[in-house]
Amino acid sequence: MKKIVGILSLAVVLLTLYACQISVAPSQSPTDTPPQVTQPDQYQYSTFMQNIKVYNVEDTSLTPEAAAQQLMTLFLDDLSRPSQVRTFQITQYKNLRVEVLPTTELKATAVLGYGLTAEEVGEMFWIVLPEYEFQYTGTLSPIGECPSGKWLNQEDQGNVRGFLLKQTEHGYSLQSRYQ
Repeated sequence: MKKIVGILSLAVVLLTLYACQISVAPSQSPTDTPPQVTQPDQYQYSTFMQNIKVYNVEDTSLTPEAAAQQLMTLFLDDLSRPSQVRTFQITQYKNLRVEVLPTTELKATAVLGYGLTAEEVGEMFWIVLPEYEFQYTGTLSPIGECPSGKWLNQEDQGNVRGFLLKQTEHGYSLQSRYQ
């Protein structure tokens, strides 16, 4: 009986290894064609918030609202450029508006929800909640492919985590709260 169980276990391991080899796609050699939006398996599609680059504007005369508007434009413009690290690319966006919330006025549950540290709750920090409409190519999690001709908004992609706006010595910085 132990011998049969051992043989069956070995067979399962070998079949699993064989299945893993089949699912690995060969790498492509570089070409002169522009980069294409990749299509990984269904659990690896990108979201907007996974872009955790820090965006900066060097202008100390701006209000937090004006800085947030400029920085969100930089964020969306960046997502409009081709990238091998995302499974989508924005093709157009419009009607960008931002809501700026001082971190000092957030309730404790909101502070936890945004994943703020104690240092990020202060007079020089805000949470930015953007609203905009967009179209894209590729696959965006969890929406999938963009319905042809339809304008979507960020609420369609699930929970909005917000962005952290920070006043710096030279202006402001903005970064996704993706964790």
